[in-house]
Amino acid sequence: MLNDLNNYVVDRYIQKVKSSKRRKVGILGVAYKPNVSYVYESQPLKIAKQLLQEGYEVYIYDPLAEGNAKQVLNNKAHFCSTIKECVDEVEIIFIGTVNYSNVETDKSTVNPWR
Repeated sequence: MLNDLNNYVVDRYIQKVKSSKRRKVGILGVAYKPNVSYVYESQPLKIAKQLLQEGYEVYIYDPLAEGNAKQVLNNKAHFCSTIKECVDEVEIIFIGTVNYSNVETDKSTVNPWR
């Protein structure tokens, strides 16, 4: 049942991103939770993986989880060295972990934390 709920949440946010009709997606935070490198069962990472499989360009900012995320995504995503770089490169932002929920931008944003 918990797995079904997690998959529902992932699918719901993928649909929100896809409904924007924007193909360059920035994800701020892909770790399982803020300020860790752990990515196992990370919903933001699952979202990134699915979008990449569907041909989206995905840009990620999460310095602590970058190494582990690169392995899971087979280096197919673009990893950014700053939040600004990530935001500047994309058309829509997905806030993956709560520690990035207050990032200010004029770009379209999907923020599960608000």
